[in-house]
Amino acid sequence: DDDDDDDDMGRRLALGRRMKQAQLTGPRQYGRVARFLYDDLDFLESVEPDDLYDSVDELLDLDLDDDDAANLFRRMSQSSRFPALSQFTRQDMQRMRGVLPGMSLSQLRQLPRQTIREAIDDLKDVDFGESQAREILEELYDDFEPSQLTAIQLRRMGGIARGLDADDIEDLDDNTVEEVLDDLDDLELNDAQKRMLAFKALRAPNRQGALHLLKLGGFADTLSLDDID
Repeated sequence: DDDDDDDDMGRRLALGRRMKQAQLTGPRQYGRVARFLYDDLDFLESVEPDDLYDSVDELLDLDLDDDDAANLFRRMSQSSRFPALSQFTRQDMQRMRGVLPGMSLSQLRQLPRQTIREAIDDLKDVDFGESQAREILEELYDDFEPSQLTAIQLRRMGGIARGLDADDIEDLDDNTVEEVLDDLDDLELNDAQKRMLAFKALRAPNRQGALHLLKLGGFADTLSLDDID
């Protein structure tokens, strides 16, 4: 219950703060403390950028909010070993995917287009905001035409689909949307996006969309029974 959760959080914070007070040496220790104090990461400002950059592998799975991700990315980028954004490789993207949501739009624009294309299978699970996802979408394609997207491409896009705007969704092929509903239901899309996608599935000529939607809670919750009739 809520009281047990509060007790667990209190113990975690207390242990994390005791660990923080100890003398930390090495990336693994920084990462270990960060896992206990992921909602109180101010102490990382005192960590040398080189040490923080070396600890990036230990920070991959942290549930960071936007501000913490931005601060971590900024601090890491001050490391003498941090690669220039214009020279990022897929391996760099894989290593740093835990802090990539901290990148600004101007920083994302500096990444090599080829690297983004090569790393799409890594990026699709990164918790980017909608504007960041949009920026990546525009880098993925020389001439982004939603009407030409196949089911395979839409599935591979994963969470980057958050970057689709209303016009993009309207241009998607109805049958393609209906075909990938299960995959789209797993994504953290906003309600407006889900509602538009649901209506496209309902318009699909094969008309399996209504039955499909009723099995998918994320989409079904955005529609009324009148919508499905």
